[in-house]
Amino acid sequence: MAVDLESAGQMCFLNMGSWRTIISLPEGHRLITLYNSIPWSDLMKKAIPILYEEQGISQNTGRVLNLQAHLGAYILQTVYGWTDRWAEEMIRYYIPARIFCGFWESTGSLDHTRIENFRNRFGEKGARLITQDMLNVAREFGFTAPNDLDMDTTVQESGITHPTEMKLLDHMIKKALRIHEKLTDLGKKGLKGIKNAAKKFSEHSEAMRRIFQCTGLSSLTERSFSYLRYDQDTFLSFHDRN
Repeated sequence: MAVDLESAGQMCFLNMGSWRTIISLPEGHRLITLYNSIPWSDLMKKAIPILYEEQGISQNTGRVLNLQAHLGAYILQTVYGWTDRWAEEMIRYYIPARIFCGFWESTGSLDHTRIENFRNRFGEKGARLITQDMLNVAREFGFTAPNDLDMDTTVQESGITHPTEMKLLDHMIKKALRIHEKLTDLGKKGLKGIKNAAKKFSEHSEAMRRIFQCTGLSSLTERSFSYLRYDQDTFLSFHDRN
C-alpha cells in the first residue's frame, strides 16, 4: 500500500496560521439547488412588514440588516436543526452555507446573538411565512403530489396523558360531585326510599366483600382500595338503575 507523505507537509502548513483554499461545488449540491429555487426578492418583501412595520420600527434607523443572510440562516437552522452558535460556525466556514446566505465573495458573517435576535423578531408569523414559502417551492417542483407524498407519523407523540396531582384531584372532585348529586336525588324519595337503597347497596357490598375474600388478594391495601373503588362505582350505577 502506497503512503502519502505530502499530508505531513500540509499539517505543518496548518500551524502557520490562517490560510485559504479553493473549493469547487457541483451545481446539484442540495443547498445550491434550494438557493436557486427560493424567490428571495418576494420573500424579503413579505418579511419586511413583519420585522419593521408591525413592530413599529423604522427601516432608516439603527444598524443595517442583511435580510437575505438572516433569512438564509433561519432556513438553515430549520432544515438542519442547528443551534445559534453552530449556525454561526457553519455560516462562517461552511462554503455551501455561506453561498446560501449570500456571502459569495464577502468575508462577512453572522454573530449568534444577531441570529437569535432576528429569530425573536421574526416570531411565529415569520415562521408561517417561511413554511408557506417552502410549501410553494415544493408544490412548484411537484413534491406535493398525492402519489409522491409519503407521510410517516410513527415518531409522533402518543396522546396518552399521565396522571398528575391536579388531574387526580379533579377526578376526585368530579366523583364527589356525582355522589352528592345522587344523594340529593335519593333524599327526595323520602326516608323509605333511602332505607331501601341503603339495604340493597349493603347487600351488594357484602357480596363483593365475599368475592374479595375468595380471590385471596395478597395485599390488604390493594383489597381495601379495590373495595372502596367498587363502592363508589356501585353506588353510582346502582342509583342510576333505581
